[in-house]
Formats: sequence, structure tokens, C-alpha cells
Amino acid sequence: MSIKQIPNIVTFLNLLCGAASIICAFEGKYHISAGLILIGSCFDYIDGKIACKLAAVTHFGKELDSLADLVSFGVAPAMLAYAVILDDLGLKGAVLVLVYVMSGAFRLARFNVEIRTAHFTGLPIPVAGAIIAAAILLSNPLPVWIYPVLVAIFSALMASRIKFLRI
Repeated sequence: MSIKQIPNIVTFLNLLCGAASIICAFEGKYHISAGLILIGSCFDYIDGKIACKLAAVTHFGKELDSLADLVSFGVAPAMLAYAVILDDLGLKGAVLVLVYVMSGAFRLARFNVEIRTAHFTGLPIPVAGAIIAAAILLSNPLPVWIYPVLVAIFSALMASRIKFLRI
């Protein structure tokens, strides 16, 4: 194995966290599911940094990262939010999570074809997914209505043309 594959391995760890989070959400292990999303966000943060340090930035790595992000910060938080509270809303809850996943996919696709600037266009999906996961971890002090509002707002922000500073 080449050392230049290390960033892709880290990206796969992000993907595994997302997939495992979905399984935990289905099993009712909501805090573990949320924790896995947050751990995945750590892997997502460092994979690009490692790629830069190793001069291993590739188009393949960018695409793999987006696919992993869709699972870890799109599907996983959507399924977690649905399992925790949004299923109580019936069809409205299902539509909310579907719109969230589609907005996240749209955001990632747009990111992959845009020229890199000092700003992101639309809220980055890892931010949205991590905040939803953190809200689930803090579930006791938060009112129930917060979750559908967060999912709706993040869906709109991801699909928006609002500029967010890269940090």
C-alpha cells in the first residue's frame, strides 16, 4: 500500500462511522449513533489535511469524500432524526428527512463542480450533520419542535447560494 492512500483510508473511516450510525439509529442506540456522526466529522476534517500534507490530493479522493459525506452527514443524521422524533410527524417527518438528504446531495454535487474560492456556497453538509447529531446528544434540554426546525433550516441552507467562509 502506498502512503498516498492514507487519506482515502481515513475517508473510509468516516464512511464506516456513517454506516454504523445508521445501524445504531435503527437499533434505538441514538446516542451512539450521534457519537458516530461526530467521530466521522473528525475523520472528515483530517482526511483532506492529510492529503495535502502527503501531496495526495486527487479527483478520486474528492469524489470519495463526497460520497462518504453524503452517508455520514446526510443519510445518517436524517435517519437518526427520523428515528428519534420525526417519525412522530408521519408523512411530514418523512418528507423533511428526504428533503434534507436531497439538499445535502445537491450541496455536495455543486461543491464538486465549483471552482475553489474563499467561500463555500451553501452550508457544508458536515456542519449540518454534526449539529443535528449534537442536538440529539443534548436531547433532554431541547424542546421537541427544535428537530424538525433544524432539519428544515439546514436543508434550505445547504441548497442556498449563501456564502459561508472556509475555515
